[in-house]
Amino acid sequence: MTEQGRVNVYALVSSRILEALDKGEIPWQRPWTSMGGPKNFKSKKAYRGINVWLLGLQGRSSPWWLTLKQANELGGRIRSGEKASICVFWKVGKYMKKDTVTGEDEEQTSFLLRYYNVFNEEQISGIEFPTPEVRAVNTIDGAVKIWEGYPEKPVLKHGGDRACYSVTSDEISMPLQGAFKNDEHYYATLFHEGVHSTGHATRLKRFDEQGNGREQYATEELVAEMGAAFLANMCGIDRKEVVDCSAGYIQHWRDAIKADNRLVVSAGSKAQKAVDHILGVTFEKAAE
Repeated sequence: MTEQGRVNVYALVSSRILEALDKGEIPWQRPWTSMGGPKNFKSKKAYRGINVWLLGLQGRSSPWWLTLKQANELGGRIRSGEKASICVFWKVGKYMKKDTVTGEDEEQTSFLLRYYNVFNEEQISGIEFPTPEVRAVNTIDGAVKIWEGYPEKPVLKHGGDRACYSVTSDEISMPLQGAFKNDEHYYATLFHEGVHSTGHATRLKRFDEQGNGREQYATEELVAEMGAAFLANMCGIDRKEVVDCSAGYIQHWRDAIKADNRLVVSAGSKAQKAVDHILGVTFEKAAE
């Protein structure tokens, strides 16, 4: 992995997302293609969090990515004129800090957001990449399976005309399924509220975090949007067909991201953890 000086990586990531929003593209609506999410070809591990959106923005049909070093090690080369895409990672360090109460030196952990460059299969020659199998999905059956598999999920109640999650009662309220345009709309909405519910104190404890209320709200809404997109895509629901794509929606997120350049990185990480929780999967080290 290569580090590039003292670049503000949060601002760099935000600029990539804002560029897409300026074009009318909503990055978290369609995180990957029918061949699956982006993966590192050498490690075969999937990219996670905000990296899914950053690589998805590139419009590549292949899910395979490599760093320049990895491509060279495998006997490949980057085609002339091709530009790299960025991925982010946390550089973990250790330092000593004196405790103000005890006066003792204690080891502390620091996390610094950095980035590195990757190239897609379509930009590399000299390497034979396998063609991933096209995912076979059964939209509604897949959505039902995801929801039913959510461990220790909140109570789901139907009735009324609002979809919402109550952290106080740990309940999701949804209109009757027949009130939605179709089942895809119903499950896309349910996934959004389901991701919210992972923040409860009995699950991932997102709502226990300190911070400005307005900032917390913006982050939480983006967590729900991103997480719902992950889940919808897994069962073949096209988010572009079931969520608000209006200019007002896009402007809302442009304003929020401009106001806080850490928003998308933070939300991407929390959305990934929320999806992992709903799917009941154990974290596996991300692609490198």
